[in-house]
Amino acid sequence: ALLKEQEEIALNKAVDSLPKAQDFTTELKNLSALKQPLEDFFAKIMVNAKEAEIKNNRLSLLTKVKTVLFKTADLGKLKKRG
Repeated sequence: ALLKEQEEIALNKAVDSLPKAQDFTTELKNLSALKQPLEDFFAKIMVNAKEAEIKNNRLSLLTKVKTVLFKTADLGKLKKRG
């Protein structure tokens, strides 16, 4: 497996273990479980690694996160306040 760093493994596990919710509010609360793993990932992992396989795997992991987020809501459609 190309997931070797602790932060990659933790983020992947967090995404895979998200429970399915029946309502939007619960789904958003469930997604909050990704906050710390995402922060740790971006603090310690260089996504654009020199090794193409590792880089592509990390980009795939982030695509997986994006897919989960966008299944709940298209965050790009939220309007800015002010």
